[in-house]
Amino acid sequence: MLKYFGVVFGIVGGLVLILYFNFNFIDFTYKAPFITMASPDKSYIAKIYRVSDPSLKDSYVSVSIYDNRNRLVKKNLFKQYYCKSITLHWNADNTVIINELTLNVKQKAVLFKKENQHPCPANSLIY
Repeated sequence: MLKYFGVVFGIVGGLVLILYFNFNFIDFTYKAPFITMASPDKSYIAKIYRVSDPSLKDSYVSVSIYDNRNRLVKKNLFKQYYCKSITLHWNADNTVIINELTLNVKQKAVLFKKENQHPCPANSLIY
């Protein structure tokens, strides 16, 4: 009897902790994309994320690429800190231009961590 009480108490205690922290860990782990955009042949989808986190003391934009069945192809193909805006358009079926940088969807990811390391547009422009 004491064993079952301990299990129930553990489950209830875990739920109380989750509710106490307002599910913030879920929100941080699974961010909704700012915008999504399909490639010309619809075989890839670019999901653009814009994150402003006061604890990080900066903002960043990130682009991840998914196939047409919503499976991840390349996480953070492009990630730029100190930037809240992005320009993005598809140049070809597997080539995307992000903030004046041409990237193949399967190439190595690009990360800009320093301020003024790469041009950051004044406004987001997705086409």
